[in-house]
Amino acid sequence: MSLTNRDTNVLDALFEGGGDITSAGLQGIKESNTALPAEEFSPVSPIPETMLAGLKKREVEGVALAEKDDLDGALLHFSAVISQCAKYASAYNNRAQVYRLQNQYDAALDDLAMALKYSNGDPKVLKQAYTQRAIIKRARGDTDGAFYDFELGGKYGNPVAKDAAVLENPYSKLCNAIMKESLAQMYQQK
Repeated sequence: MSLTNRDTNVLDALFEGGGDITSAGLQGIKESNTALPAEEFSPVSPIPETMLAGLKKREVEGVALAEKDDLDGALLHFSAVISQCAKYASAYNNRAQVYRLQNQYDAALDDLAMALKYSNGDPKVLKQAYTQRAIIKRARGDTDGAFYDFELGGKYGNPVAKDAAVLENPYSKLCNAIMKESLAQMYQQK
């Protein structure tokens, strides 16, 4: 039996555990996990269009800094955007990403709560916020909370969350353990 590279990556992710689970990782490619600025808001957005354009521009600058590993500079940019407009959910998502990368989980969770509060139901914001919150919960050992948030992130369209929800599912974990044991026995017989 011959496995494709993707099959091998999926099996490695299933059986090795640990580390961040990413869709890109399952596909064997490197991909940025930075939240992108929300492109549209619902009609009930409290942010005037004239202000929104400037907020997005500054936010994109912050994302560029984060991608260059200037996390302190990115943090300043996102904080300035939030100071300018405290109801701009996407900036909270991005600042939470920086906090998460700096292992400042409490600050990240606070920002994710604000992103969810001001999301206005925007799936682009929701999928990032729930996925990031799930990653933090997983890192802190809250497997039930991580599973729930990965499911929500997947529901709103985050492919990483969809993949991770399967791996965090308790029934899936049991099945994986059984499969791992069966494969080990099969290879020992050879």
